[in-house]
Amino acid sequence: MSKKNFGFLALLGLAVLAYASGADVAKTTVRLVPDRRFGAGVDWNSVFPQYPGGGSHRATYKDFVRLSDGRFFVIDSRTYNFLVFDADGKFIKKLWKKGRRNPDDLSIYNRPEWLSLWADKYLFVSELGVVRVFDLKGREIRHVVIDHTVECLFPLNEGRVAVAGWVLRKDLPIRYLVAVVDLEKGAETVVMDSIESRPTKKDDVLDNENGKKDVTISLPHAQIRPFVRPTSEGGFLAGFTNWPEIEVYDKTGKPIRTYMLKTNPAVIEWAQIAVLTPRRMEWEAEIAKSLPVGKDGKVHFFGSGRFPIQREPYFYNLYNDKSGNLLVFFFPSEGTNPVYQVYSPAGELLREVVVETGDYLIPFSPGGAGALFTDESLYTLAEKRGAKEPSLQLMKFKMVEQ
Repeated sequence: MSKKNFGFLALLGLAVLAYASGADVAKTTVRLVPDRRFGAGVDWNSVFPQYPGGGSHRATYKDFVRLSDGRFFVIDSRTYNFLVFDADGKFIKKLWKKGRRNPDDLSIYNRPEWLSLWADKYLFVSELGVVRVFDLKGREIRHVVIDHTVECLFPLNEGRVAVAGWVLRKDLPIRYLVAVVDLEKGAETVVMDSIESRPTKKDDVLDNENGKKDVTISLPHAQIRPFVRPTSEGGFLAGFTNWPEIEVYDKTGKPIRTYMLKTNPAVIEWAQIAVLTPRRMEWEAEIAKSLPVGKDGKVHFFGSGRFPIQREPYFYNLYNDKSGNLLVFFFPSEGTNPVYQVYSPAGELLREVVVETGDYLIPFSPGGAGALFTDESLYTLAEKRGAKEPSLQLMKFKMVEQ
């Protein structure tokens, strides 16, 4: 199935219709109360060290899984290691004494991002263009090389995995896709496809009061992200953040049903740039004398701009709860607390929830992983808000309805 960005007006119309139909949904607020006994006594700065160089603390320890016996496996993307915790959040060990990392050798592991568990037996891990499978002792079972970055993944069985990612090429628009990968054959089948055109000037050019000409180009404030998540039927669902539609597939990748999300239209920035007048060209030519010259022999800089507000449907993360419901986090129109909507496996909107996170930063942001919803509890990798020192912890919160 193929989709392109259908344009602001089409998206806005869908958003208004979709959100209006869910206007009467029950709305609640929950407060996150930390369980102080969980992980008590752990030296978190030692277990989750802040590595030098680029990258945030939460990006280093991005994802984790929980086994049926309550143990947790957290992945360290800087050293490629698995950190093991017991059911009470106490640190047990690292699977390897040292991590393994070498981008030029596939036998040496390189910057894992996403972690998923299958049947309490295997750990599925994504890298830049590799999917690997490990047993719970850290022994690699198999790996397969694919031709694109994997954003997230979910195993369908021992030999097949659903992945979401993107392909970046300088000569083509950015392509986002969802696919089923056969780890035995090294082949993948694309089941969902999206193309994001690079920003281009629109045809309509209007004169403003000052005699300048304004041209509008689209610059979304958040990157499009593809997602795959498990379903209670043993298959998976998929979606793109810039399109309010969820596709549901069985474990073979065959489409089962589609439903529209009723998300609140998000605030998206659209930039307006000024077409150069002769007078401004003279001014910029004078300024350019003091600017560095690029490799192509030209001076590059942006003209002045202004940013009017537009809206279009946009969610920024998907999770599952224990009942198989889909939790859709989206940009709230006001306030700073995260907001999510709960959809049944059939696509029915059940309720909308505001999450009061209190003193903690929770990774519900775009591309964030590391959150597990079970009954009235939330397990997550969280940091203290405003902390001057590294404060990342594996935490358990009770979700108390207000």
